Amino acid sequence: MVKVNKIGLYNKLDLLISFFHPKSQTIKKRSKTRKKLFLENCNSLNVIDFIGKSIVNNTYYWECLIDQDGNYLHVSPACEKICGYKPDQFVNNPTFIIEITHPYYKEKVKKHFCYNKDEILSNYLLEFKIIREDGVECWIEHNCKSVFDNNGNYLGRHEHYKDVTEYKKRLYELEKREKKYRDIVELTINAISCTNQEGYFTFFNMQFSNLFGYSFDETKELRFLDLVHPDDKQRIQEKHEKRFINKESVSNYDFKGIKKDGTIVYIGIAVSYIVNLYGENDGSISYLRDITEQKIANEKIKIFAQTIESISEGVCIVNTDHKIFYINKAMQNMYGYSTEEIIGNTPKILSPNTPKVVSDTIYNEALNGGWKGVVWNVKKDGYVFPVDLTTSLVKNAKNETAAIVGIARDVTERMQSEKFKKIKFNISQALANNIKLDVYISFIIDQLKGIVNISNYYFALYDKENDSFSTSCILDEKDKFLSWSANKTLSALVVKNKKSLLVNREEIDRMVQNSEIDIVGTECESWLGVPVSVLGKTSALFVIQSYKSKNSYKIKDLEILEFVSDQLGKLIERKKYIKDLKKALKNAQESDQLKTAFLANMSHEIRTPLNGFLGFVKLLTSVGNDEEKRNHYIDIINKCSTQLLSIIGDIMNISKIETGQIEVNIEKFEINDLLKSLFEIHKYQFDEKKIDLRLLPDLSNKPKEINTDKRKLIQILSNLLSNSLKFTEQGFTEFGYDIRSKTFEFYVKDSGIGIENFQCEKVFECFRQVELEYTRKYGGNGLGLSICKGFVELLGGEIWLESEIGKGSTFYFTLPYNK
Repeated sequence: MVKVNKIGLYNKLDLLISFFHPKSQTIKKRSKTRKKLFLENCNSLNVIDFIGKSIVNNTYYWECLIDQDGNYLHVSPACEKICGYKPDQFVNNPTFIIEITHPYYKEKVKKHFCYNKDEILSNYLLEFKIIREDGVECWIEHNCKSVFDNNGNYLGRHEHYKDVTEYKKRLYELEKREKKYRDIVELTINAISCTNQEGYFTFFNMQFSNLFGYSFDETKELRFLDLVHPDDKQRIQEKHEKRFINKESVSNYDFKGIKKDGTIVYIGIAVSYIVNLYGENDGSISYLRDITEQKIANEKIKIFAQTIESISEGVCIVNTDHKIFYINKAMQNMYGYSTEEIIGNTPKILSPNTPKVVSDTIYNEALNGGWKGVVWNVKKDGYVFPVDLTTSLVKNAKNETAAIVGIARDVTERMQSEKFKKIKFNISQALANNIKLDVYISFIIDQLKGIVNISNYYFALYDKENDSFSTSCILDEKDKFLSWSANKTLSALVVKNKKSLLVNREEIDRMVQNSEIDIVGTECESWLGVPVSVLGKTSALFVIQSYKSKNSYKIKDLEILEFVSDQLGKLIERKKYIKDLKKALKNAQESDQLKTAFLANMSHEIRTPLNGFLGFVKLLTSVGNDEEKRNHYIDIINKCSTQLLSIIGDIMNISKIETGQIEVNIEKFEINDLLKSLFEIHKYQFDEKKIDLRLLPDLSNKPKEINTDKRKLIQILSNLLSNSLKFTEQGFTEFGYDIRSKTFEFYVKDSGIGIENFQCEKVFECFRQVELEYTRKYGGNGLGLSICKGFVELLGGEIWLESEIGKGSTFYFTLPYNK
């Protein structure tokens, strides 16, 4: 029987109780009496074994009890499960733990277990490797806790070993993974930052620091919004608030930021929001990149794009797959396609009629550096037109072909202009040969082929008396009218309005619905008619039409046909001149009788002032005339001389008019200046007679310049003003002009004696005056208005009169612009 030292037994029991019970100090205080009773009744060391085993052996961990001398009191059975060695090996050899320790950790473990006996270890945690009995390395977590009695005496320690091999492996994997992700975060080109729910930074990488210039310590008091420019703060704040309302997990936007040094930087950002289990904001992760250069580049691209959109040439960009991916506004307008209709198609959509061999040649040369030339393309509506095309290559940073840029210019007008110059020359030359009208029209048709769609045409003469048309030349796919009533036809509109007309099917239908015209024959898709004027009167028209396309004709075609109509008019005039000459030859026998009548009239007109002149000259030389009489006779002689000169001038003018000997000198001048000059010249005569002379020129913003014979216009207006002064006793005379379509309409209005309606046309006849009593009262040879009529018609205008007895008269006449 082993004798038990009760004090030693008590200390070991206190060690056991203190270590294995979490409330050991309290227990020691409460069970002081029980421990006393226990020690009094203990008579064997088996009690200690029983208590140790009952506490230690039931744990899953490797537990050891060591006394103050470093000897193992007990080792739990779990030891063998963890390291493969039996508990007794540790109990029998206190340094066994050092022996099975991995060499790398041996010194560290030895220092821990072989401590100075005079030193008391405090709580201690140690991790190290051991080599199991099977040779496998195993990580051990060693926890050491010192135990003291109530008086602070060191009793020993409790050691707790745990196999943390799997934990260390997982930790290693986590550390390796963390390093990998940290390397990724640090090596990424994007700046990355993390913020908490208040917006303060919890982490950011080096790129973020480089981007804004802050170290992590410098941002501890900064929030993310502190790096946002004031211009964008409210917008960014609203985006964050909106995100939580809409429960968005990711938000992408850009903003203007401020660096540490105050520099403004443009940032593109993607924000991923962190939400906890309760759906609350738990911070965010942001991925940022500097887009300042991109912003500047985008602005340049925007300016470049606006420039391309604003130029008049069409721009088309084709990718390496030979597909169109961009066209500018001018290109859309040129071809009539929308962007959606053309993007994704090959350039073949613009040139369907171009042979494949030609298309391939253009494409291959474009890839080899560029191609330039004229091609024939087709608009969406089918209109074929020439295009001056220039191509160039666009290459990327690797000097690889990225796209082909084509710049297209519609050269229809240029080519038509060049060809038209040649055609004009040919047509003018043919006119000089005095060929027949039908032959001349056929020649014109041949010349126009290729620049104008002239598959259907007709030339028709207008009979004003019967208000009808008759064709002398016609080629038509649908109709073969040789004559038809003018009425409300398109042809009638051209002749009666003396104005060219270009309309398509839609406009024709609208005019029919508005009862403006009636359809005669088959309705066409496009119709173009031009009037043909002969000696200032519209007496024919030339028409071309298309039954296929409503866009067959353009303004340029109208200009070409107007030139043709002018040439046709000249030919007809020449034919008319020849006919008139023949008629004059036939009437030559009547010339003596006409001369006799003319001389009889002139004899009477000249004799009157001549007799007065001779009579008063004779009286002037008589004896006994005083100064007053002589002055009176001289005044009468002067008036007779002036009258005689005027009569002779009128006779010369009317003779030249009737014989076609008047010369016309066309010049360009300003109407208002001429009228003001006439006003100043004639005003003193009206003032002497106390008649109010008024000038009312056109004050609109219409053109005020005219191309005509200035001297003849002055004589026309002077004759009308003199005529008005002669037949107006009181009131006013007003003159001026209005602008009507392509003519100037002049007028001279007075408050004179007036003329009856049936006399209005006769006043323009030679030697005609309204009544004999007027002749006797007012005088004159009756040639003034005849001269006005001759000059007006010679200059391409018309003259007429509106009058009422006792209220006055208004003389009107028109002159064309003659641009």
